[in-house]
Amino acid sequence: MKQALFSISLYRPLTVLILLLAGSSLFSVSRAADSTYYFRDYQIHISGNSATGGSVAVFKNNAFRNVHKFESEIESLAFVDFAGDKSVKIAARLYTGGAHCCFSIAIMDIINDSLTVLCTKDLANCDFVIKDLDKDGKQEIVTYDDRFAYEFTSFAESRFYISIYHFENNQLLPQNKSYRDFVYKDIERLKIEFEKLMQDGYTTDRGERASGFAPQAQAILAAIAGNYYSLGEERKGFSLIEKLYFGADKEQFTAYLKMKLSSNNTISYSDFLKLNK
Repeated sequence: MKQALFSISLYRPLTVLILLLAGSSLFSVSRAADSTYYFRDYQIHISGNSATGGSVAVFKNNAFRNVHKFESEIESLAFVDFAGDKSVKIAARLYTGGAHCCFSIAIMDIINDSLTVLCTKDLANCDFVIKDLDKDGKQEIVTYDDRFAYEFTSFAESRFYISIYHFENNQLLPQNKSYRDFVYKDIERLKIEFEKLMQDGYTTDRGERASGFAPQAQAILAAIAGNYYSLGEERKGFSLIEKLYFGADKEQFTAYLKMKLSSNNTISYSDFLKLNK
């Protein structure tokens, strides 16, 4: 049975995530299109690509049982004991292809010889890793929330905040509050980035000197606010912004972050500014 944790992607958030998990037993999984895995008494064959989508076919004793098709390519499978009770599930890493988007995870099981999808979650621009963060025998899914992608600056300069999940009762449940030290570590990393930006004189995306705050500063502070919000400590995040941010749009910037963190509103920051001059 092939069994592995998912690898980092080429995108900045997961590169940072690997650094935060330094010393852990993460390792790469090669692209798994047209690969066969062995699970219990079954053979699981995955095929397809980002253009056609992916398929997971189940065989038992070389006899076909059933197939499930996804719109995205299936880049790899992992076999994970999420609860530490030897009830292993199948985790699929899905990817649509393209410059930045989109990753998702599907958790599956084979029930009565039939592959069953228990839950899926769209992770947009962010890849993920599966890791036992607190060494309790249970596996966590660690990714990023990318709701601030492109909002203040380019994708490369955007900053995302940590999102940790448990697979329970066929759902992926947010768990940041149970891993505060891990989230605080990400906050400290972002604070260091912000301090360096200040020391560099608020350099803009074009490399010019700005009289006010650079878009990167907004991106970093948004991610810090997101981390604090995920812990139920949003006051700390907005108090930090009150202390550190002196851009002319301070009031609108703070209001926008509060709106985006508390709702699924998809309005962009530029449109928000137009509506709230």
